[in-house]
Amino acid sequence: MRHIHPAAWGGLLLNSMLTFVLLSGLNALSPSDLPPMDQTILKALELLRPIMLLLLGLQAVALGLIASKSKIGIVLAGIASFFMMPAGLVYFLGCILSHCRWKYADFESITAYSHSEASFPSAPAAKLPILTIGAFAASILCFISGIADLGGIFFCLSLAGVYLSIRARKFHALSLHQGYFTVTPGIFVDPLAIAYSSVREATLNDDDSIRFSIESSRGTPLVLAWSLLRVEKNNRRAALETLGAALTAHHVPLY
Repeated sequence: MRHIHPAAWGGLLLNSMLTFVLLSGLNALSPSDLPPMDQTILKALELLRPIMLLLLGLQAVALGLIASKSKIGIVLAGIASFFMMPAGLVYFLGCILSHCRWKYADFESITAYSHSEASFPSAPAAKLPILTIGAFAASILCFISGIADLGGIFFCLSLAGVYLSIRARKFHALSLHQGYFTVTPGIFVDPLAIAYSSVREATLNDDDSIRFSIESSRGTPLVLAWSLLRVEKNNRRAALETLGAALTAHHVPLY
């Protein structure tokens, strides 16, 4: 369970609390005290009781699968949280972060930026603010139009966009340091520190991705796939040339 992100636990707790409040509210209502129309609505809401309990159970199971490094867990988490939006977004983001944690658990990650010889910004940094503003504007329009549920979803997406924008700006896609370099495989992943001395070889593929073969204490090499598309478009060629020169200087073959 050590790879489970706190946001996943917090999201599961939040969903549990909301479910408890909703079910408690349903239990407190007496159909005989309501007008006929409200009685019909109450009967429809009663159908949500087993559904919400099932979704909550699926979220707990999904978290257990993610902790056991099963890819099915993240799929199940997405399905279970989708039907509990917008509150389910916190849980799902936590599950994504947890999935990335165990996926790159064999590599050393860094959580604070340090001065580097050369660094290249992440590509998503320029696009996320536009998407965030768009989601926030859509949430305002939905609230004004009386579509509160959809407005809540867009508002949560805008908050997620702010969080991801901060992450994209906090770390560079590629950064070269004395004795090691860092690469950021994805927006949900902290930069991974790779020592030049641990890299056996690097291969540049046709899709602009680079596969690093890295020595490990287990004897079998670790393979890390990283894409130049993570770097801002105007800097990709310079990033490749700079990284290639650094690898060559440290006697690492680049094919």
